[in-house]
Formats: sequence, structure tokens, C-alpha cells
Amino acid sequence: MVFAGMYPLDASGFDALKHAMDRFLLKDGSVTVENESSPTLGRGLRCGFLGMLHLEVVQQRLEEEHGVEVLLTSPTVPLRAVLTDGAVRRVCSPEELPSSQDLTSLEEPLVDATILTPTEYLGAIISLCESRGGVSLSQNHLGAERVMLKYKLPLAEIAVEFHDRLKTLTSGYASLDYEAAGMQPADMVKLGLKVNGESVGALTRLVPRHKSQAIGKQMVATLKGELDRGLNDIVLQAVQGHSTVVARETIKAVRKNVLAKCYGGDVTRKKKLLEKQKAGKKRRALMAGPVSIPHEAFVKVLANDRK
Repeated sequence: MVFAGMYPLDASGFDALKHAMDRFLLKDGSVTVENESSPTLGRGLRCGFLGMLHLEVVQQRLEEEHGVEVLLTSPTVPLRAVLTDGAVRRVCSPEELPSSQDLTSLEEPLVDATILTPTEYLGAIISLCESRGGVSLSQNHLGAERVMLKYKLPLAEIAVEFHDRLKTLTSGYASLDYEAAGMQPADMVKLGLKVNGESVGALTRLVPRHKSQAIGKQMVATLKGELDRGLNDIVLQAVQGHSTVVARETIKAVRKNVLAKCYGGDVTRKKKLLEKQKAGKKRRALMAGPVSIPHEAFVKVLANDRK
């Protein structure tokens, strides 16, 4: 299953979301639902879906049939954590990941994937599978025009958008089938986003350690393109774990040209005007509240992370 947090766009809309989901479950019992809470998004639901297509269908039906618009957090697959006291815990969200002091081992599910494709797309598919940590099991040519590939892949790498990429690379001609193939050790870390030092819980996700910097750069770059400039600088940081910054972008403040009417004259007057402007920005920074992130920015960052 693929798990994602589902939150109402308005904090007061949780009851409507809960009521709509209860009605929806009468028709589709394959969705698992648990209550959860986020410091930034408030009360919501942690839902399990039968893949990304199922997730998108549920979201669309909630909106069209029940009039409820929701914000979905980054999808994850369940991990298995073994704690130092011997207990085994299922991890379905970044908040459930134990600290390194309490963790003995972390495992992720594997799948044996079978791909049928025209021979002309063979190189592109091999590159795609290897970029997702795949291990080749076999390669059989079915005549001159078709080939069957078998790869062992982490479920997390194919559950989100692997199928879409496969279809894009092969103009829709390739097919994918997979089955469970046990577990393997996982080196996963929590990757979050901070805006002016404030964590944005909805954009926190679990990612492979070796990909955290690349994903973090993509997150802050996308968010930078979605936010407007303000009276003060806006600092965007991708943070691994609790404090390790792996990427940063700064949205420069809008700056009024206070020297526009100073033609010549004493340079000390210009310096006084610049110092006065600087002091005014400091006062505004102290009075300014948290940066408001529009819903469209959340959607854009999460959508780009799935590409």
C-alpha cells in the first residue's frame, strides 16, 4: 500500500473531511484510515491506498461527490523498524520514524518487477531501473522486436511514479507487473522544509540518504518559484534529520530605491537614508508573522517531487 496524509484546506474542515471519508468507505473498503495531527496542518487522516492511481481516484471522488478539497502529503510505503528493545514497528509516515538512538535496523519492501517492452526502448528502461536502485535478474529477447526484463526494485521507488515514467519513455508500449520479494536494509532519512526557520510539516518526507541533497535542492527551487517577494528576505532550507541543511534558497526582499532623488550632494546623506531603510526593515522583520504558503505551492512541490 501507499500511505499519505490527507488534510482539509481549512483547519475547520476536518469534520467535513471525516464525514465524507466515512461515507466513501461504505463504497470502497480498501482504504485504511487513521486519525493524525500535524503542527502546521492541524487535524487530518493518515490513509493507505492501493497505489498512486487509487490515491488520485479517491481524492477526485471526495472533491466531486462530497465537495471536500484536500491537501495530500508526500506518499510513502510502509517500512519495518527494529528497535533497541527488540520491538518491531511499522513506519508509515516521517513522524513515526524512530530516532537513531532507538533504532537497531530499518528495512524496506522489495518487489520483483517484470517489464515487457519493444527492443528499441531497452536502453532507456535499463537506465530508469538502475537509477531507482534496481538489480537486474534476467533479460530475455522474445523475437526480434520484444524483450522481457526482470529487476529487483525497492517498492518505494516504483510505487509513486515509476509506471508513468515507464510509459513516457516507451510511448506507452511497455507493460509492468510486479510481486512482493521480501525486505532489504534501508538507509532512509527524514527530509523536511523550513521557511524562515519554521518547519513545514506537510512537505516532510522519507527519502534515501544518498538522494536527500538532490531532492532537497528540487524542493527549495520549486517553492522559490511559487512564492512572491515580500518586504523581508525569505529563507528556504531543506533539512535532513533535525538540523543538517542540505539545500538553501533565498527570496530577496522588494527594495525601494531611496536614493532615486539624491542627485550628487554629500555622501553622508545617502548613507543616512540607507541606514534608515535598513532599520525600518529590521522593525518589520520583528513584527512580521510566519510566511503564508498558498495551497498551489504545496501542490507544485509535491507534484515535482514525484517526477
